[in-house]
Amino acid sequence: MDAIEDSLEKLQTSYIDVYTVHYWDDETQLEDMIRTLQSLIRMGRIRYYALSNCTPTQLQKLISLCQYHQWE
Repeated sequence: MDAIEDSLEKLQTSYIDVYTVHYWDDETQLEDMIRTLQSLIRMGRIRYYALSNCTPTQLQKLISLCQYHQWE
């Protein structure tokens, strides 16, 4: 969260249009990552998030988790 606040301050803005997670982090639970991103959306810090450099299997896992929790 501090990294987002620091970035917003440096960019002199109150939100980021699209926050991109560039690498899959095997040490962080996927659900924790998505909950944090969802929290940033609710706080108005980011509007959308994106994921890059992931496998189709990882992407399907993310989609399934979001559908289960009814996250957008």
